[in-house]
Amino acid sequence: MNSELSGTRMTLLIVSLAPTGFVLLLRLTTPALDQIYASPAGQWIQIAAYTIAGTGFLLGQRMLQRVQAVLTLEEKTP
Repeated sequence: MNSELSGTRMTLLIVSLAPTGFVLLLRLTTPALDQIYASPAGQWIQIAAYTIAGTGFLLGQRMLQRVQAVLTLEEKTP
């Protein structure tokens, strides 16, 4: 059961880091997009996106901890 949760945690980490990687990839491969991301609107959109991704990651971690606690209780129950 722990291996299934480890896989889920890894998926959660990848999904939460994907927006950052995507933006870095776009900035490196398409310099013209720097103007979009450098504008105040672009920066606010990025901040909002990173906040949503970070919040999703934290909520996912909280859910996985609760699932782990339930599984631990089930294993201890005869």
